[in-house]
Amino acid sequence: MTTLKEIMSIQQFSDLTLLNVEGDLDREVEMVDITETPDIKNFTAPHSFIVTTGMSYQHDQSGLIDLIRELNDIQVAGIGIKLSRFLEKIDDEVIEFANKLKFPIIRIPESWNLGSITHHISSYILDEETEKLYFALDIQQELNTMLMRGLSLEMMIERMSRLLHVPVMLLNPFYQIKSMSHHFQEHSEQVQKNLSYFKRSLNSNHIPPNNRASFQEEHIIFEVPAFKYFPYYLMVSNVNTLTYPFSLLAIEQAVNTLSLAIYKNSKIKEAEQQEVNRFFETLMSEHPDNLMSVKQHPEFLKKHHIQTSNFYQVIICAIDKEKDVENNIYLNERYQMTFEWLTHKLIDIDPSISLYMSPGNHRFTILLQTKHQYYLDYCKYLQKEYKKLFNSTLSFGIGNEVT
Repeated sequence: MTTLKEIMSIQQFSDLTLLNVEGDLDREVEMVDITETPDIKNFTAPHSFIVTTGMSYQHDQSGLIDLIRELNDIQVAGIGIKLSRFLEKIDDEVIEFANKLKFPIIRIPESWNLGSITHHISSYILDEETEKLYFALDIQQELNTMLMRGLSLEMMIERMSRLLHVPVMLLNPFYQIKSMSHHFQEHSEQVQKNLSYFKRSLNSNHIPPNNRASFQEEHIIFEVPAFKYFPYYLMVSNVNTLTYPFSLLAIEQAVNTLSLAIYKNSKIKEAEQQEVNRFFETLMSEHPDNLMSVKQHPEFLKKHHIQTSNFYQVIICAIDKEKDVENNIYLNERYQMTFEWLTHKLIDIDPSISLYMSPGNHRFTILLQTKHQYYLDYCKYLQKEYKKLFNSTLSFGIGNEVT
């Protein structure tokens, strides 16, 4: 986004000066309008920079106060007044009022023709926006190429970070870190700080950002909608250090590609898991042709997450049915996300635990291959945590021990 501050920092426009010290030069400028009529509010657009000679106010500047109020209400970036022919100076009352609103009043020197300055500023904005567009498309193209080559999310996040020159972190729908750029390995203390900021933002419903002012903050968080009801989150840090030709569009394009990458990876895993599920379901049937010795086929069974052990126990887990929940997209996404969540939770305590899906009845089969004394307590813990995250409940059925 092009701001008044950026425009005034260019050598070509260095003779433009701010007349009111409280004027906010960080306001965005998308276009320039010329006017000599007081009713410009009805014909201009938000984020316009208005230029005028002030001819309508040469005998009474009180009308400028009304004009500034109206322009500020419709989010105009500021007003540029050519001081010479009609207005020699701006009254103190007008300056004070503009300061209260932080509305910028810019002095245009006599050497500038209004038509000429309108043309030059408009050309600058157009050139800059074109450059930002190319930069955003370059980022998207590079990430798309990585996606097509089958490179990992971790590599995509790292590349995005290096292109933007800022730390980047990707979080999953369970608010856990999925991937993060090299900055966090170099400054590990920042990981917890970022997670704390993310949780505060989540609790205050500041995700995703709904206005461009968010780019004045240190961090910005975007939803990555790989799934409709269970999005991932992209957290970009040190946003206030991002420089030209960076734009909001650059991150939006990256988010689109990341969404596709996450969805693609999910579908690949889902297909692989379906094969494992079918094998386990067949193995659990009582048909004698389906019996298989773990000792005779260790590698084959290992591929399906079954290992040699002197202890086995099956726990059935089900998502409890709810009234008035008929959205199939939501139910399917929740089932898939519940499987991923349970997998993380169970493998954390014992990597030998295996989890299988029964899509027909939206249940899960947990295979314990090591004896656990406190598995009942852990099931109760899972029920509590699941309720917090999914706003739903789980039930468990405990099978007999096989030794």
